[in-house]
Amino acid sequence: DGTDDYINVGTGNILTGVYSISMWIKRTATSGGDSDQALFSKDNTFTHRSFNNYLDQSSGTLKMWQSANGSSLSVTQSSTAITDTNWHHVVYINPGSSANCQMYLDGTEVSYSSQNAGVSSIHTSAIDNMIGGHYIATSYQFYGSISNVSVWNTNLTSVQITEIYNNGSPSNLSSHSATSSLISWWKLN
Repeated sequence: DGTDDYINVGTGNILTGVYSISMWIKRTATSGGDSDQALFSKDNTFTHRSFNNYLDQSSGTLKMWQSANGSSLSVTQSSTAITDTNWHHVVYINPGSSANCQMYLDGTEVSYSSQNAGVSSIHTSAIDNMIGGHYIATSYQFYGSISNVSVWNTNLTSVQITEIYNNGSPSNLSSHSATSSLISWWKLN
């Protein structure tokens, strides 16, 4: 319904280190709901924190963090904001610990208010992976729609991200140039 639904995709530790997450999102409104709205997460906000890719509701900026030990976080936030209720393509990249995390919005790398190094290994836990929600099912849901969530075990290049963005329309990832690195793909169409 665009306000409090989410998809539980199981407890598997699909992110282990270097990764890219791509998805299409459409906000229901530019206000309402929790301040941090999870787009794709494996996080219980206590000691089993693995990763969380989310939208800051008040500013419309993208945030991402990941943890190697379940509690300490590497946090990156964009200063580029989504201020409308149109469909947008977003990509989150954890390059490991040797470089800073990156985010892309509609095929272009965002500007950052804070940018930190990634982590070389993602904390493993039995917490659920959630699309559009959070382990605490009554909080942090995304107010909007999500489509074509894909997880890759590589750092997608800007050319590969543009290939996914496909001039503003989701493309068939089974013929994408990095298909061999595609771990999971939820079309949600």
